[in-house]
Amino acid sequence: MDTFCGTANFLVDAASTAQPPIPADPAEARKVFSTQLARLSGVLGTALIDFDRLRDDPVGDGDVVIELIYDDVAAAKTRLDVAKSLLDAAPELTPELLGDVNDEVAKGLAPLEKAVTTIGLLDLPAELDGGAAVAPNCNRPTTPTTTT
Repeated sequence: MDTFCGTANFLVDAASTAQPPIPADPAEARKVFSTQLARLSGVLGTALIDFDRLRDDPVGDGDVVIELIYDDVAAAKTRLDVAKSLLDAAPELTPELLGDVNDEVAKGLAPLEKAVTTIGLLDLPAELDGGAAVAPNCNRPTTPTTTT
């Protein structure tokens, strides 16, 4: 349970961290946007590694829940990686490219939102609920610290 809660906290913290504004200069904007996509993809990659370790959960239907979350996070990461590839492969940031990149990001955020919603709706079996009560990562304040 501690790993599950820690990974969920990691995703919430990453999503709650304020990002710098995109600069007006197209070349600088492309660089900043690419860096932001790489960072979010890295966060999702780390979460996938942690969730993968939990896939064979022997308690209740935990493996089914982890599989649902894993698939959604993987789908989100794939779309964000596509967005970054489009951005990095183009010679310059055009309105058309920005539209294509934003479309891919939107397609990635939908399954990510679904994964976060799934985590929030979990009804844990008694065995896991008891573990959550004593797991340090499951007992932290619910409001993450937002940084810039």
